[in-house]
Parts: sequence; structure tokens; C-alpha cells
Amino acid sequence: MASRERLARVPLASLTVEEFRDRYMIPNEPVLLTGATHGWRAVAEWVTPRGAPDISRLAALFGASSASVVEEGGARRTMRLSEYADWWRARSAATPPLYLKDWHLPALFPSYGAYTPPPHLAEDWLNEHWRQAAATEAGDHRFVYVGPAGSRTPLHADVLFSYSWSANVCGSKRWILVPASQRGLVSDRATAPLATDVHLLEQAAAGLRLVEVEQQAGELLFVPSGWYHQVENTTDVISINHNWLNAYNAHWSIVRLAETLVEIKSRLAADDASDGALCELLLEQRCGLGLCGLCELLLGVLRRRLPVAVRRSGRLEKKRMRETEESMPHRTSLECDRAAETLRETIATIEREYESPWESTMQQIVDEARLLLCSYPGSHQGQNVS
Repeated sequence: MASRERLARVPLASLTVEEFRDRYMIPNEPVLLTGATHGWRAVAEWVTPRGAPDISRLAALFGASSASVVEEGGARRTMRLSEYADWWRARSAATPPLYLKDWHLPALFPSYGAYTPPPHLAEDWLNEHWRQAAATEAGDHRFVYVGPAGSRTPLHADVLFSYSWSANVCGSKRWILVPASQRGLVSDRATAPLATDVHLLEQAAAGLRLVEVEQQAGELLFVPSGWYHQVENTTDVISINHNWLNAYNAHWSIVRLAETLVEIKSRLAADDASDGALCELLLEQRCGLGLCGLCELLLGVLRRRLPVAVRRSGRLEKKRMRETEESMPHRTSLECDRAAETLRETIATIEREYESPWESTMQQIVDEARLLLCSYPGSHQGQNVS
């Protein structure tokens, strides 16, 4: 039988950025933060006086925008916000729920300013990467969800084993989370959940620890890397969600990609399984980024945080990079160190999983990463990257 525990609430205003990092991000533990949506335009404009979603207001603001909606059985289709609002107003208690999910509002309406994430959550390498790549909404991991009572998201882990946060603009949700240390009890070796509902696994998964969360309006849940979870909307809800990577969890993405690659290779013929370009493409389709994509992301993180690094004779100039490191705030220096460490691990995984010769773009990304690491300030480890 599984054991169950409730997650305590912590006022966001009582928690410094450093305390949040040390108590929750680094230990990879969840927390429910209260008072997280004060001053958000979304709260002022999307909620009725009774605290319910103002679907008519959303349709007036964004009616021509399209989003994915999910039926009770899991089938997806695309609807305009105006169409979804019509469905919402016409529904009855017997109407099967339609859940509007993964609506890329921040990317589609960047000037609207629906919300500002707390500074505790600001360091976001994943969405920074997509912004730098001038990505379409498909590469963005900032979402709005709108769902009626009874709509749900089945058991899953988030993209790339990223951190996620979810803030309720209005309404309430019930979450069940499974610690990353116990993910083997609820998923296969390729990270796929063993069931859509964790309750179906309780009898078989001896020692399973379940963390239950009742999230109310104005509260923000931090979901750590590798924690499987399922969610039910217990009332009509609007929520805002981000997936993100930073210095404290980017290494989890290597784990997710490597484990997913096991499953991909198992379905390919021997010749195809050794084709690095094909495996990378399939990994991108499954996870949004492949191993070389993660390598490129981390390379960009380092380049943007070492702004005076220059090329000389085909190498980064060590003296200038050392001067940059000395002038960087400690936090930025730490981020660079962790990004460099994770980049080394990513290159090692690429070399282990993909037989060379590689496709030219893949080779270029890896070569540029090796070059930077060999000259990274204060680092001798880069010399071990062949």
C-alpha cells in the first residue's frame, strides 16, 4: 500500500530567493506557495466577482487565438477561444469536459503582460533558449490552461524532466505527486507511465509515497524534476504553467533523454539504431529537444553569460574569459560552472549513444562546445573532453 502525505503551504512573501533555492530547488522537493499572484493582470481581468473563470472576457480579449483542447478520453483537437467560450457557456452538468491546454498566450500576446513570475522562478534556461532561437509557439514552454470541474491531466512527468510551476488564477486543483526517487515504481525504463492514474498502481507498488496537494486560487505549486504527477480540476479553473531548466536541474534532462533513447533504439533496426542523426530526430520529436539540442542550449547559456569572451586563432581567449569570470556576480559564475559541467556530461552521452561520423550540424555543435570547454575559465576538466 502507498503512504500518503499532505504538502504544507508556505507564504511566498516569507521566502527569499536563496531560501527557495536551498530548501526546494537544490533538494528537488515540492512546495505550495501562497500569495503568488498578487498584482497579476490575469487575476484582475480573467476572473468574475464570484471567483470563477470569466470566459466571456477571455473570448473578448483573445477570441481569434487557437489552442489545443483535450476530450475526456484523451483525444485532442484545436479550437478558437471564441468557440471554446461558446462550448463553455452551453455546457451542462452532464457534458463531458473539454480541457483547454498548452495555450501559448505569452508567446502569442507578448505585450499583454498577463503575469510576472516571482523572482524565485526567474532563471529559465529552457524558454531563454527558445527566445534566442526565435522559436514559434511550438518551442515555448509557458502555458495557460482553462478547464471545467472534473477535467484532468493523467499521470506523467514533465518535458525533459524540467521543473514546473503552476499558479491558479482562479479555482482549485487536486494534485498527486510521486517523488523522483520512486519514479521506477510508476514508469518503465523509458520514462513512460505504467498507468494513467496512480491509484491503479497503489496495490502493486509496495512502499510508494504519494504527496497530495489541494491547490487554491492564488497559490503556486513548484513541481521538481522527475516527479510524476496527475492533476484534477475540482472546480472550474484557469491556471498558468511554466516548464523550465536552470543550474540546479539541467542535468535531469540528460537522464530523461538517455532513458527515452533506450526505448527509441529498441524499436529500430540495428543499422538505424546506430544512426545518430535519425536517433536525434526521433528524440526531438518525442521530447522537444535531442541530446545535441540540449548541447546547443547549454552552449548558449554559457555564451550569453560570458559576454566579453572572444575568438582568437580559433580558440576562446583565456585571459579575457578569466577577467569576465572575476567581474561576474557569484550567482552568474555559479550558473556558468553548472552549465559547463552539464555540457560535459551531455557531450559524453552523445559520444556514448551516437556512433560517429555524425551529421554535419551535430558535429559543429559538439565541436563548438568542446572548444568553449577547453578554454573555460578556471577549468582543467575541459581538457578531458576529446
